[in-house]
Amino acid sequence: MQRSQLWKGLASVAVLAVLAGGLVLDRTTNVFGPGTVCHGWVRAGDAQDVLGGAGRVSSTDHAPGSCEVKVAGEDGVAFILSPAAESARFPFERDLWGVSGAMTVMVGSRTAGAVDRHGGWVALPEACAGVVGGSSGGVGRSVLKVSVIKAEADPEALARVLGDAAAGLAERSGCASGADVVLGEPAGPSPLAAADFGEVCGLPGFALPKMSGDLGKSVRQQSAGSLDPGGWFCDLTFSRPGGPVPFARFAVVQHEALTASFGGTRVAHVQCQGRDTYVALDDAGYWSPEERAAAGFPSDAELRDRFVAAAQRALGCP
Repeated sequence: MQRSQLWKGLASVAVLAVLAGGLVLDRTTNVFGPGTVCHGWVRAGDAQDVLGGAGRVSSTDHAPGSCEVKVAGEDGVAFILSPAAESARFPFERDLWGVSGAMTVMVGSRTAGAVDRHGGWVALPEACAGVVGGSSGGVGRSVLKVSVIKAEADPEALARVLGDAAAGLAERSGCASGADVVLGEPAGPSPLAAADFGEVCGLPGFALPKMSGDLGKSVRQQSAGSLDPGGWFCDLTFSRPGGPVPFARFAVVQHEALTASFGGTRVAHVQCQGRDTYVALDDAGYWSPEERAAAGFPSDAELRDRFVAAAQRALGCP
């Protein structure tokens, strides 16, 4: 073989190698693997985005509607999708909210959900209760959950995966069409910042007494979502060496997939511009009434009154 022909052949091999490497790194492809995973509901590129890897994506699918998705070369890194039956109060269980100002929330469309770097959930239509795999025979609410293992996920990519998988799950179960399971645009949390006691969480008219001493200096606030029309959430946290510790959570909720959580409860219910609106708070059981009073923080009753009044004014409720 002449030297020129040899170099041409080597160059061709090099080009092919570069192209193959580019395909592996391209999030729209899954070289030597399927284009979709998890029962065909999740695009391989989105799965790569969630887990931050460029290797081949694969899934182990389980009936009825669960799956585990992995990226080759990432030891133990995965995410698991699984349907579940939750209580009627989900995601607003006392002291255990599944949605907050520290999460990326999706409340702008047909259904609702929330994610962070470790996992999240999306509410399935009411017709799916007791029908979707994993929630069969369960009472309350049917949701699809995702848990991330040995990694920190990209929240927006995780929201895409949840939305697509929830639509596929509902259609396969025959309880709703994919159009009934459409998530709104993900709204990420604001930066964690020092609390403004004159306008807590940026809610006009929501003022609180500043807590005394170093305790007051350590209070941070973070919010997500919007007041109208879906849902607005805010956390107050203490700054601690191991990370922020939440001690009060606030929510103003109008999205129908979430207002169902408050049926039969004493959560404040008002009508705002013809919409059912719930104004909820959770003190997370962090401290005793005596400790609370010593710090100068209002009682539960006073805190609720101040928050409800500010929310009503901000939304133009009567």
